[in-house]
Amino acid sequence: MLPDELQIVRILAESGEPMFPSQIAESLNTELASGTDYDVSEVIKHLQSLGEHVVQISDGRWTLKRLVG
Repeated sequence: MLPDELQIVRILAESGEPMFPSQIAESLNTELASGTDYDVSEVIKHLQSLGEHVVQISDGRWTLKRLVG
């Protein structure tokens, strides 16, 4: 996993709730504040590459597979 992908997995794990890509991008931008602005399309690209670990639910939010009952 790339560092950005690790951050996304961590954010989803800490949330414990499904999140929209825009919420994940906002969390990344708030936490990292390193001058890198993550946009929704970039977050979606990372989420799609994390298919082994995450899943998109019917309302468009994403969550960790292990949190889906």
